Amino acid sequence: MKIKDLSAEALYFSPVHKDWGSGYGETWEIVYPRGFFEKEDWGEREDEFYPMMNYCYPLPDRLRKDPEEYAALLDKHVPLTLIYLTEDDRYVLALTGGGMDFSWEICYAYMLGGYLPPLYFCQLPALATSFTVWRKRVVAACRRSCLVAKNQVEWQLKDLRALRARYGRKVV
Repeated sequence: MKIKDLSAEALYFSPVHKDWGSGYGETWEIVYPRGFFEKEDWGEREDEFYPMMNYCYPLPDRLRKDPEEYAALLDKHVPLTLIYLTEDDRYVLALTGGGMDFSWEICYAYMLGGYLPPLYFCQLPALATSFTVWRKRVVAACRRSCLVAKNQVEWQLKDLRALRARYGRKVV
């Protein structure tokens, strides 16, 4: 994955409270990696995909990856799972662990899906025990998220200055 190719579609997303204690199979489903139920040794791991914290992390309406492929990437790299909200016909991410700040992993989960990390998570905690390759990539992607947002704000300010110049400072 190249940082410059990551989509800014999720840039302004933030966590949403979601009670995972009910509705499984009715209002939401876990997206398992392709072939999950065909592997005997995976059956024992089914509980590892269950959301643990009462939050979800929204994804754009149209995923950039096949859901089962994305679920496999998440399973391999981060403690998050892909959830399909049947009532809303959309996908979200959910943590499968808790007890610490998972901002690094949440950012990486978005990146695995083809998105720049949301700004909400770009103030990364200094919890990393080592500055590994994937952590360097997360920092680079968060930096890109901030630069994209900065450019958008500068364009908005330019447009507002032009609007003020056009109409003057008169208050109606």
